[in-house]
This record gives sequence, C-alpha cells and structure tokens, in this order.
Amino acid sequence: TREVEGALWFNNQNQVLYIFYSNTWNVALAANAVSLPDLTLSTDTQNYYGTVNPLLVNVSQFTPATPADRNQSVLNRWIFQAVRELDQAVVDLDAEAIAPAAASAPSSPIEGDLYFNTSDLNLYVYNTISGTAAWRHVINPTNFSDDRLKAKDGLLDGALDKLSEINAFYYYENDLAKELGFRNGQRQLGLSAQELSAVLPEVVSLAPFDRELDPETGKFKSRSSKKYLTVDYEKLSAFSLQAIKELADKVDHKAAQRDLDVLSQDLYSKIISIDTLVELKVEDLAEYIGDIDDYVLKSDLSETSSQIKELQDRIAAVDSKELDLSSLATHGELEEGIAEVKESLISLHKSTEIYVDQRIDLVKESIANKEELATKDEVKKSVDSLDKKLKARKYLSQKGGDVYGRFEIKNSDIELPTFDFSATASDSQKALRFKSNTSEETIVDFGTTQSFWEYAWEFSSREDFCWKGGNGKVFSIDRDGAACTKLIIGQFSENNERGRVIHNHVDVGERLHAYQTTFEGLRSALANSEDFETFKQKATRYLKEV
Repeated sequence: TREVEGALWFNNQNQVLYIFYSNTWNVALAANAVSLPDLTLSTDTQNYYGTVNPLLVNVSQFTPATPADRNQSVLNRWIFQAVRELDQAVVDLDAEAIAPAAASAPSSPIEGDLYFNTSDLNLYVYNTISGTAAWRHVINPTNFSDDRLKAKDGLLDGALDKLSEINAFYYYENDLAKELGFRNGQRQLGLSAQELSAVLPEVVSLAPFDRELDPETGKFKSRSSKKYLTVDYEKLSAFSLQAIKELADKVDHKAAQRDLDVLSQDLYSKIISIDTLVELKVEDLAEYIGDIDDYVLKSDLSETSSQIKELQDRIAAVDSKELDLSSLATHGELEEGIAEVKESLISLHKSTEIYVDQRIDLVKESIANKEELATKDEVKKSVDSLDKKLKARKYLSQKGGDVYGRFEIKNSDIELPTFDFSATASDSQKALRFKSNTSEETIVDFGTTQSFWEYAWEFSSREDFCWKGGNGKVFSIDRDGAACTKLIIGQFSENNERGRVIHNHVDVGERLHAYQTTFEGLRSALANSEDFETFKQKATRYLKEV
C-alpha cells in the first residue's frame, strides 16, 4: 500500500511485474519489450551469481540447470524464492533465543551456539578447535594471556625493522570486494594481510567470511578455495608495544650519544686551548731560559778546569826561565784573560733569571779565586747539587711527567682544537683517564676503541655517568643501562637565549601514564559492566582521556 518511487512488485497471481510511480502501482511495460526468458544475463551478472558467494549462506544457491536458464526470468524467480527463504530464516531466529542466559551452559549444544553466563557475565560460543569441541569465550576463543598456559618460544626482536616493512594506506573497496557482497563506499584505512604475512604471519589468518571447519582435520579451511585473508589487529598490540620499547631504547641511545658528542666537542675545544697555551708557555720558557747549548755541562767544566790548570803550569814554567818574553803575554795579561774567561762563563747564565744564583754559585765554587781554580770534586759536587735542584722543579720533558698546579687555557685560535689527539687513531685511545671517588681501585678511560667509529667510556664497576641540573640528576648511565627523570621526543630548532628549543614534543612518561590509566579504566569497566552498552559508556569515558 505504500512504497518508494521506482520500487518493483511481481504479482505471483497474474505473473505481472509492476513499478511504483506517481503514488500508485503501474504495470511495467516497455515498447518492443523482450520477454524475461529471452533476456540473457550479462557476463558480470552471470559471474556474480554463478560463483559461490560467501555472503549468501542463508538461502539456496543460484544454480541454473542449463546455460539457457541463465536469463532474467530464472534469476527473478530465484530472487523471490531467496527472499522467502531469508524471511523464513528471520522468523525462525525470532522464535528462539539467540544466546540463552543461564548460570550454566546448555546441555546439548551444536556448533556455533551462543550462551550468556549470568555468573561471570561473559558470552560463550560452542565450537570445535583442533578436534576438541567446547564452550569458548566469544571475545577471543583461541587466545589467552595467562603465562601459566604458555610455553614461550623466544622474545620478539627487530620490531622496528619489521615495522618499516609494513605500510598503512587508504583504500576503497574494489569490484572483487563488491562481488563478495561488501558495500562500504567510503574511503577506509587499513593494512595489507599479504604484506604482514611476510613479517608477522602470526597475526594473519583466513577471513571469517571465507572459512569453514574441515570435519576431517578439525581446522579451518577456505570455503571458496581463494584463501582470502584478514588481520588480527588485537595481536598487533603486542607487536606495537615491542616496537615502542625498541624506539625508546634508540631515543635513549641517541640522547646519550648527542650529549656525548657535545661533551666531546667541548673537551676537544678545551684541549686545543690548553695545547695552544702550553705551546706559548713553552716558547716563553725557552725564551726566558735561552738555548740549552749555552749552559755549561759537567764535562765542559771539567775540561775548562784542566785547560786552566795546564795554562797555569805553562805560566809557571815560563816564569822560571830566563827568556825573552817580549813577544809573549805577561802573567798579569794572562790573569786578565783568566778573569775574562770567568766573566764569560758567568755571562752565559744570565739568559735566565731562574738559574742565575745557582749558576753564579757554581762558577764561584768552580773558580775559588784568581790564583786557585776549583778541583774536580768540587765541580762534581756543585753539578750534583744543581741537578737535584733542577729535578726538584719537576719540569715536563718531551716524554711527559707529573703536573702540579692548574692550567688556565685561553685559545687564541678558535678554528683550532684546544687539545688535539688526531695525529693518529691510536693517539685518541684512552685519551682521558679518571679515578672514581671510591675506596676500590677503579679506573675510567675515555677515547677511541678498536671498533670502527667507536668512542667509549670504558669502566668495570659501579661508575655512574650522569648529567646534573639545579635539582639533581636528569640523566644517568651505569652498567645496568640508561635512566632519566623525563624523556621527551620532538623536533629540535636552533637554541635561543633561554636554551634548548623543541617543537611537536611528546613526554613519553606522561603519555605512558595516560595509557596505563586508560587501560586500568577499561579493565575496571569490563569487570563492572553487566551489558555491552554499560561497558561502552564507561570505556568511552576513559578513552576520551587519551
């Protein structure tokens, strides 16, 4: 009595087809009309209805007896018969409880029966898995999480690498999906089951619309033999959790490595400054002391003493003889020469103020007076005394030594490093060494290692490498790994006068806390809800928080 414009009605009494328009039913006639038995079905229609359509499970299959029966008349009769069968199936379902509610399960169930347990408020389905028939929880009849029910077979690793091989994409249902009965015309978001099966086959299985239980094996098989697949998105949560952990580890490592790079650059600049200052100080000291060749050695003093004594003996011999000495130097002239030699020796040491007093004492001890020169023993005694004084000063040699005091380094060329260990790769190994503040004998070295591209802090005990702020530690690394009070992921911009600048940042700790709170809320909602609508309302309230 009431229909929409364009609706069809086949009157099975007079075998006439009607169409509804202008608020009434009109006989559907057309000029030069072709009779329905002669109207052959199109190829697409034959392919659609001629295959086993998994969605048509409640009505008889469209199976014409002969190719000639593949016409509109036969299809119309099948459609009307299918509608009757579907209507009868709906009536039969209305006449019985889909899921009877009771404190105990029905005694004579068949495959696929549902049952709602009023004791634990859970829905169960009766099915056969691996040849064993039983009532199983309908939320996920094949999965459980209790550790006592699992024989573990290894941990999931390389989750980030696997994640890089999985692509999420937008899609529309294609013609094949429409042939199978899907009718969602909207743009959708999803994953490829084939792509996932290559890296995570455990989350891929036969699609529900294309699977049926094989009575011989007790396992699912493809109803259409096409093996259409689906993805268990619930199992992907375990994979996502592991990927987040691996990402967190990488973020921690990168944060530590970035700070180490900054520290290394800072040390490198300071080393350059110290090296430059040391070079300047050495140059000043060299200029202050003078050429080392200008100083008298033990051997030089001994030789001079011998020469002076020999000269004195010759003078005495000359004085004892009656000879014409007009062409020779007089004794006074020789004494003046000796005095000049003495003065020359003293002047050699005036190039440095540090050793002036010592050198004058040495010369005085070596040359007692004008008539008497120092003996070898006296010269040796003076040289030994001077040697002890030099050693007591603790000056560094080219091979190193101990340093007392402090250095204040001012780098005169910022283009050059303050400390430079780059002459060879081995020069950077164990570049810095520290003694830990403990009663134990523990040493920490920093520098390059035998591994390619590696710089490392090498330690063997409970050393704690950390960064401290005004309120204490913010980051720490010890033998158990890295720890921080707050982990932030974001995009860096150039620092400003207030320090570090991060955009689009995520506080991992806050985010994980929010997720944990939501999960606990969902668990509480599931345990305290008597029906799905109540659970949905409670769960939605918690989900809004994230």
